[in-house]
Amino acid sequence: INLGVMGWDLLTIPLDGAGFVLDPPSWYIIIGLVTASWWTVEMFLNFTRGYFQKGISEMRLKKTAKAYLRSWFVPDLLLVLLDWSTHFLAELMS
Repeated sequence: INLGVMGWDLLTIPLDGAGFVLDPPSWYIIIGLVTASWWTVEMFLNFTRGYFQKGISEMRLKKTAKAYLRSWFVPDLLLVLLDWSTHFLAELMS
């Protein structure tokens, strides 16, 4: 699923940013909302994903959550917020 969602984003974000998609059809908007929803869910799932530390697999929830907060949480949060804000702004401007 991640690969498909990432492929969609890699294709559509540059097209949207360059102004090639001026009046997107409803299916395009729906897929955009589905991908934003997926990245939001994925961000929360990352709190439960284990990691390796010194060759040992760490799976305890408290430790995995702390590790995620210290590593990729802020970039993930900023990107998800940016994704949702573009959808809301596009809706307000239409």
